[in-house]
Amino acid sequence: MVRTFVTLLLAFLLAAPFPASATAFDSDQVFMDWVENYGQHPEPDRLAEGISYFAGSDLFKAQQLRRPLAYFFGTALFRAAAQQRDRAVTTLEADPNPTARVIFLNAVWYAGVPESRALLARLRPTWTAPHLAALLQGMLAEAPRPLLAVTEPRDEDELRQTTQDLDCLWMRYLASDDPAFVENIIRAACLSVSAADEGAKLLGFTARWSLRSNLKVPRVRALLEQRFAAATGDEWLVLDDVLHGRQTDNTPQKQ
Repeated sequence: MVRTFVTLLLAFLLAAPFPASATAFDSDQVFMDWVENYGQHPEPDRLAEGISYFAGSDLFKAQQLRRPLAYFFGTALFRAAAQQRDRAVTTLEADPNPTARVIFLNAVWYAGVPESRALLARLRPTWTAPHLAALLQGMLAEAPRPLLAVTEPRDEDELRQTTQDLDCLWMRYLASDDPAFVENIIRAACLSVSAADEGAKLLGFTARWSLRSNLKVPRVRALLEQRFAAATGDEWLVLDDVLHGRQTDNTPQKQ
């Protein structure tokens, strides 16, 4: 079985009281609590501080966290006011850790909105360090691949990529509290019921497990309960299993 990373949310984002705004990011747990609660308690003026903390923390050593957290920061940045993004740029330009600027550029690129491309173009003349210039050139030449662009993974690498896409969608949800991102995961989970393709079905069961794993986040459970109340067809079957542990004939055979 391919190793998946959708439990990272529960490994790091344990339900806890939202830390006070004055609390510094003095531990990985404080930082990840802030990430979990951001959508309900946005603090856009702290995004540069969060990026700087992540850049210098042990969390950054976990490669599987880098892209999901870049999506978190990108989503939060472009839900903030333009002046707040500009302040983040100024703060990160003064950060002695060059990794923070790399994280910021990735966050801007993954945001994938017209304003993000405009910001990358604006930074290109001044962020001229060789590694940043090369990164900006590539980002301006190509847009990021849409999340869950592949729903019928053909090999281990494609499956790993698509399962990490689920993590990215969760992080976009945490940054925004927008249920549309969770709805994308639910649609992927429905592949476990009716998809004929083996790769699509495996992705569907991974998405179903991802939903079940994140029920410990109270607002996730509340959102899924609300969806279940109006669900029909494949979505009803999936959410019934996720919320109530019902097993159907669509459960994979044990090896």
